[in-house]
Amino acid sequence: MAAVLQRLPWLLFGLYAGVVADRLNRRAIAMVTGLVRAAILLLLTASILTHHVNIAVVLAALFLFGVNETFGDTTTTTLLPMLVGPADLGIANSRALTGRDRVESAGRAADWVPRCSRPGWRFRSSARAYACSRACC
Repeated sequence: MAAVLQRLPWLLFGLYAGVVADRLNRRAIAMVTGLVRAAILLLLTASILTHHVNIAVVLAALFLFGVNETFGDTTTTTLLPMLVGPADLGIANSRALTGRDRVESAGRAADWVPRCSRPGWRFRSSARAYACSRACC
């Protein structure tokens, strides 16, 4: 059920996200969606640390994260062709994807760090990463 709730927004809002990405300021959308991702993760972290987390909270967070991901990822994929000429688009795309994969791999590696602090440690780290990435835009 969790996987369905995270991917359902692509089906429900995918076309609308494309229209929004075409008509509004893409940089602003990318910044807002990154900050919203951070906020969702911080709220989930707060619910874990205060022991108010339950399955409904996690599923709601997954759905909201999926909605945000739909708009954010749709918008960010349209930014690269605006920055790079057609001849360099293949190289730029491969570099962008490689960079994203390296960041995601580093995040997975951090999951193996002993969780000696608190249960919400991973979510705080991800929230900080999203917030910092958008603050640099």
